[in-house]
Amino acid sequence: METGKRNALIFQPHNDDAVIALGGTLLKLKKARWEIQYIYLTDGRFGGNDLSADEICALRKAEAAHERGLLGVEEFIDLDYADQSLMDLSPEQRETAQNRMAEALRQMRPQVVFIPSPNDQHPDHRATHDLAMAALKLYAQPVCLAKYSVWLMPDFYIKRNDPARQTVLVGIDAVMQQKLELICCHHSQIQRRAYDEIALHLAAYYSLVNLAEAKMGAKYCELLGIYSQDEQNGILPELFGALQPVMDASEISHGYDGVLTGIES
Repeated sequence: METGKRNALIFQPHNDDAVIALGGTLLKLKKARWEIQYIYLTDGRFGGNDLSADEICALRKAEAAHERGLLGVEEFIDLDYADQSLMDLSPEQRETAQNRMAEALRQMRPQVVFIPSPNDQHPDHRATHDLAMAALKLYAQPVCLAKYSVWLMPDFYIKRNDPARQTVLVGIDAVMQQKLELICCHHSQIQRRAYDEIALHLAAYYSLVNLAEAKMGAKYCELLGIYSQDEQNGILPELFGALQPVMDASEISHGYDGVLTGIES
């Protein structure tokens, strides 16, 4: 890796999850000359109704390649576990998956790692969280860890207690249209459900509920939970600098002020 280069790695259960949840954030990082790296956990074989598993896997890989081309993602790894299988891996399979993910971390050496929230409704999303957390423990190097939600569903009865150290809103007005274009690369999924339209409304909701337009001039926002910062290398202020405008929403989200540095409350 080039000296001084900043890179962010996104663990994603399915190949459209990153741009749905973080498309605006990733576009801003690329504009700031960060490298974006992907690790896909599953093959997406159940993401189609009228195609065979092999056909949908091939189609979704092609769609993912189109998205990476638009975003400028050059480094990625497909782990190719069967879609909807991650919660059912045997202990031996989980250990293998964790080791593969830890080896990918050693290869890619990211400063910032994004993983899905353990409270996302899809079981593959929750399993990806657990596998990635175990891999980070094996990796044992300092990183800034952020968690993202693809969809916030009303499944309160199964939510885990997983409070972030800081909740951050990223204003994405300037890149909202580009984010929708990235989502639409995954045409097979848009045909099944209007994920682009849903993402647009969700970004507007994040802004409205947090008064982000009045506070930082953003009508559309993405939401990140910061769980650790790389204090040794001071990455968090650089991350926030690349993502401006940003706003600390910790007090709104869980009743206390943000405790990390690099952003004004």
